[in-house]
Amino acid sequence: MDHSQRSASPTHSPTASPWPTILRYGFFGGLFLIGYNIASFTLGFGMPSAGLELFLASFILPLFFDFILGILATRHHRNRELGGYMSFGRAVLVGTGVLFLSSVIVHFGTDLYWNLAGGDLEDQYLVELEQLLVERGTYWEQVWEHLEELQAQPAEEEAPKGLWEKIKEVLFPFQLSAVVSALLAMLVGVFVSKSPPLARGD
Repeated sequence: MDHSQRSASPTHSPTASPWPTILRYGFFGGLFLIGYNIASFTLGFGMPSAGLELFLASFILPLFFDFILGILATRHHRNRELGGYMSFGRAVLVGTGVLFLSSVIVHFGTDLYWNLAGGDLEDQYLVELEQLLVERGTYWEQVWEHLEELQAQPAEEEAPKGLWEKIKEVLFPFQLSAVVSALLAMLVGVFVSKSPPLARGD
């Protein structure tokens, strides 16, 4: 009796829309990571001068947070809106939506912070990055020198960028975010997806 009432409840429908969960968790996850990025630059552990290990950790930690965010969002959708069961595909859909929305918000929020901070922070970041790569040895020094050579190439040697090239350049960060979000969401789906028990015959 209780099971039939639970199945009939509108809050436990197998067709419940995932979008409220995606929007809620994606929005607050994005705001949290914007705060994390600002703190990492302000406190210094996200700057190259913090050392290679801590600098790399400042990139890895948000991936761990994204994984936890995906777990929380998909578990909420599964337990509160789908009656405790969720297919792997549904988990990947919800996880990808949450993480991609969060990454888009972080992208624009962090860009806004860099613009408000002015060029000094960006210049400091590049100087510290150069020092870090040079200190790490010959290989990283060659990487930096190659990047400088690419940046120093005369503009006239480059063919004018067409509209499509400019669009691709703008979309690339979002394409990369979509791929990373989908990969993390697949990992989330492995832990969160849960099939209902098989019905017994009479």
